[in-house]
Amino acid sequence: MNNKSFIIAVSGGPDSMSLLDLFKDKIVAVCHVNYKKRVDSYIDQKIVEDYCNLHNIKCYVKEVKYLDNDKNENFQSLARKIRYDFFNEVAEIENCFNLLVAHNKNDFLETAYMQVNKKSKSLFYGIKFKSFYKKLTIYRPLIRIQKNTLEKYCILNSINYATDSSNLFQVYSRNKIRKAILDTSNNELNKFIYKINQYNNKNKNFLLHIEKIYNEWDNNYSYYKKLNNDEKYHLIYKFLVSNEIKVSSKNKMENILLFLEHKRGKQFILEDNKFLLIKNNKILIKF
Repeated sequence: MNNKSFIIAVSGGPDSMSLLDLFKDKIVAVCHVNYKKRVDSYIDQKIVEDYCNLHNIKCYVKEVKYLDNDKNENFQSLARKIRYDFFNEVAEIENCFNLLVAHNKNDFLETAYMQVNKKSKSLFYGIKFKSFYKKLTIYRPLIRIQKNTLEKYCILNSINYATDSSNLFQVYSRNKIRKAILDTSNNELNKFIYKINQYNNKNKNFLLHIEKIYNEWDNNYSYYKKLNNDEKYHLIYKFLVSNEIKVSSKNKMENILLFLEHKRGKQFILEDNKFLLIKNNKILIKF
């Protein structure tokens, strides 16, 4: 990362403001999304804009109109798509496709906790340091740093930051899990981290193997049929996730694999207006 330039996602919270300050000399542009879900959301936006003005950094702001489903859990997945599509648009404008985001150790633990509770068959629990979205390569330099350390950094360096009041309410699953983790003793939390690290290390080689298969695969159905059951499962799982399809349960994944194995029906309904099908010896998603 030393010789790279970046665009950066900044919400105005302590995590992203710390990240912005740490990498300010390598930033091409800042991206801020204002969902206007809170009456005080303009404060977050102003904090980001003020910092960018002070340090002469280009700032792109996307203001999102009110979303009528903002009180249910679908909002979080919809909001993610809105912001990452926006980041991708800014990357195109600036011709810079390296994105910094401020996920930290707390975010890593929350994601892993949710995956464990759902008995996910993902080969990696938590959030990776590096991932991809469309043309973006996403980096998470703070993934091993705790949130309270980032808050202290802002205070010590006189960096203004906002507090998201919605985090105080258990509206979304992640906020409920956040509270559960805060209520967990350090001893139990360390045991959980050890368990997650063991799981990720055990799957490391197979995960690399699946990445290799996925990169070589051109959606060919005959190629897919030659794989063993574990390879099939994780290839299709990665294929769906890469196409922004939410795999919400083990049962759904098993039904998808049955469809692909026996070609029962012309297409499989993944989500509203999204279908999985086999056409001309290719496994495809129709939107």
